Amino acid sequence: MQGLSATSGRGRGSRGGSGNLGTTFRQRRDFEQLQTSVYYIGGSTPVYNSWNTSQTPGGLNYVPQPREQGSCNSCVAQAVAAAVQMSLAYTTREPVDKFNVSAGALYYCVAGGRTCKTGWDIPAALRALEQTAQWMLPAKCFDAALEANPAGAAEPDVSDFKSVCRETAATSHVPECEAVTAQQPRYSCSFKSLSSFWQIQQHIRMYGSAITRIAVYDDFTVQFNESAKSKTAMELPPYRRNTTAKLQYGHAAVIVGYDNTDFTWTVLTSWGSGTDSNNARKTGGVTKDGMFRIRMGVAGVGTPDATYGVVCEPALGSVDDTHSDQPWLRKTRLPLKPDEIEDGCYSYTMTASDTLASVAEHFGVEIRDLVRDNLQLFSIEPDMRYKYQTTLTLGEMKDTLAVVQNVTQGMLGTTQKPENNAVAGAIEPYFVCYNFDSTGNFSPVTCDKATLELRPDNCTRNGTVACSLFYSDVNVTQPATGSSIRLCNPSYDDIAEFNAVAYEAGTGKYPRIPEKQEVALRKVLQLIDSNLTDIQASGYINCAKAELGTDWSVRRTIMTRSKVRFAWAIGCSNDTAGGDVVSLYFRVLSRDGVPSPSMHPNLDDSLVLALLDLPALTWLDICVYGGTVAPELGGLQLQYVSINHYCMDGALPPNLLYGWPGLETLIITRQGDAVDYTDPEIGTCGISGPIPQQWRNKPRKGFNTTSLPGGLSYVDLSCNQLTGGLPAIIGGTNARQNLTYLDLQRNRFTGRVPASWSWLKLKEVYLQQNQLAGPLPESLNKLEGKLQALYLDGALPPAWSALPDRLYVGLEQNTNITGIIPPSYTNSKGTYFNLFNTTVRGCVPRGLIGNFKTQNGNSVTLELPCCG
Repeated sequence: MQGLSATSGRGRGSRGGSGNLGTTFRQRRDFEQLQTSVYYIGGSTPVYNSWNTSQTPGGLNYVPQPREQGSCNSCVAQAVAAAVQMSLAYTTREPVDKFNVSAGALYYCVAGGRTCKTGWDIPAALRALEQTAQWMLPAKCFDAALEANPAGAAEPDVSDFKSVCRETAATSHVPECEAVTAQQPRYSCSFKSLSSFWQIQQHIRMYGSAITRIAVYDDFTVQFNESAKSKTAMELPPYRRNTTAKLQYGHAAVIVGYDNTDFTWTVLTSWGSGTDSNNARKTGGVTKDGMFRIRMGVAGVGTPDATYGVVCEPALGSVDDTHSDQPWLRKTRLPLKPDEIEDGCYSYTMTASDTLASVAEHFGVEIRDLVRDNLQLFSIEPDMRYKYQTTLTLGEMKDTLAVVQNVTQGMLGTTQKPENNAVAGAIEPYFVCYNFDSTGNFSPVTCDKATLELRPDNCTRNGTVACSLFYSDVNVTQPATGSSIRLCNPSYDDIAEFNAVAYEAGTGKYPRIPEKQEVALRKVLQLIDSNLTDIQASGYINCAKAELGTDWSVRRTIMTRSKVRFAWAIGCSNDTAGGDVVSLYFRVLSRDGVPSPSMHPNLDDSLVLALLDLPALTWLDICVYGGTVAPELGGLQLQYVSINHYCMDGALPPNLLYGWPGLETLIITRQGDAVDYTDPEIGTCGISGPIPQQWRNKPRKGFNTTSLPGGLSYVDLSCNQLTGGLPAIIGGTNARQNLTYLDLQRNRFTGRVPASWSWLKLKEVYLQQNQLAGPLPESLNKLEGKLQALYLDGALPPAWSALPDRLYVGLEQNTNITGIIPPSYTNSKGTYFNLFNTTVRGCVPRGLIGNFKTQNGNSVTLELPCCG
């Protein structure tokens, strides 16, 4: 292939060597590379373009409008930005315009900085994607602000962009842009060098494009002259370099398509569109769609090891993936049926849009393994040929035949024992070499293993020229639609790895709900009892009508064959026809009245991923042993959440409530018989850390308070290990009018009770057994007429005498409660005080005799006669 001997002008592109296959195949991996290449080319579509909606995943055009680098040497940044944009669109199956990444932010603002005249190397630019990901910004976050910045408007004349970048970023007031930081970038990317022809094509099919360098010669504008401005790449012949053409400069662009029938690449440049009247390229070199075709091997395009692929996705926790649940994966997963013979193996049914290569790519299976496991679908090619361009030594020929025979036998079987052949007709590999004699005549010589041992001179004497290797291998073609493909992947033991690309096919035993939801419920049941078969688990699925806010269904008590006893209920959107699963309840029940914490499932990846496959779920009431509150749960639109646990740990996810704007009830507490339970390995159990600021009507940048639940009325986070100060509010602004029940008892909260609680509509408050300090805010007397039960830490203010009658004030078990009983409490005749195990002292006001509960031996000192 044509190399790029010099670079200048529009950016430097990248230098690199070639990734040619080992020409002698003396190493096993070299021949396996050849097999992989042949299988991929045979198993993939021969023509592919990322704008062809009949080919692309999701049926979208993933090629963006051509970028315009103007007079700046920023082609590398433009190419990288375009590749990032296309990869994001491919990954999420979203329109490509949604991810219009700013090449300017990437080019000017990463560490080191550049000017308009500097240029860039492709590998350096790609490293910047990983090292300074915060500068991968949508164009609206940078470009408009740059143009409005007087220091940045004169782009070609700016010699130091550091201050310009800081000023531009500071003046961008788009909320989603303000949320981007070094700790929380918008996008996350990785890159790799593509070392072979098939890897380049594979990457285009999977992620839309590959970044390449181009040597631009002086005949380019001749072949793409001014008349090309009104024509698309497909309406023009491909570029062919004239042998007398001279190199002008190096350029960087992206390959967005290929055609193996006429051996061309399709390339998208950053020279704008020919239909743009402001395009500076008056003499040519630009087409209507900003693309052109070029012969493979010409001008350095697609050179192995100097061509690169990027893989991008929204960063975890960003505004595009708020809950770190990667919702786009649920769009792309495909159904697999477990193999009845071998664990880790599955079957997949080919569809009309599948190719063998696309199946291997999607499921992350090596194509050689896929071919080996499905030999019955293919025929054998008995005399495949590989032509050498140089002569080989005797040692090279012997080693090559040994390697090729070993590899092909591993794939096809052995000719010595035909009954073991998976495919009939395999041969032992051999060479055919051509030998010139002294008269100039030549004749072919067959050099097989025996000849090389017995008559080696026949194959290596003077006059022997190019040899060809002949061997048997699988003739990979496209399996027919409806064919069953067997695939095995050891990494599928990891449920997260499996769920990223697949879901198990349903049993069909309960067809009244969608297949994925049947499988999800089946997985939940198998977490409750791991001995349940798929058929047995599906047999327990039975929809009941969901009446949220009530005891919405008849909860069934089930005893499995392995003696696991549990309560179970699901509610569906239509109790007679099934529909979507909208509510789920389960509790593992004790046997013989003896509780066993370990019999409960964990809220781990397996359970969370199953719940995420119930997209209509709004009501969740479960009891688990351990695990964490996964941020991914925010991907569900829950309105009622009750998670009772024995020994969960971890923190509350900051963005969780943004996914539950309709939340009314939130319960995450220890199971009743587990309040004092200690795990032998973890130790003290319970969710720890503070209540996140994002839960407190103080949204993170990039979000607004309307995303938080305003109808939240019931909050129970009791019996955990939560720390920090008490929140002024949990939920959005409207929660002030709706929050009536708040239970935060038995945690480790410190500080004082917020005075702002006096503006809430609280009826019951439970705060005992924390580490709170007094005095309590006198403003709480504004809760008169609302409050019915109050359990608190802190000192007793005199203003409490104004609290309503029939109020229960529980102060028991709070050693931090101090102070003297105010005489003014005489006015609170209907209020009942519990002072057990506190250090409150003084006499009982005469009007409250009988209203104070004490106990002999506690720390309360009450003096008589009563005062007041």
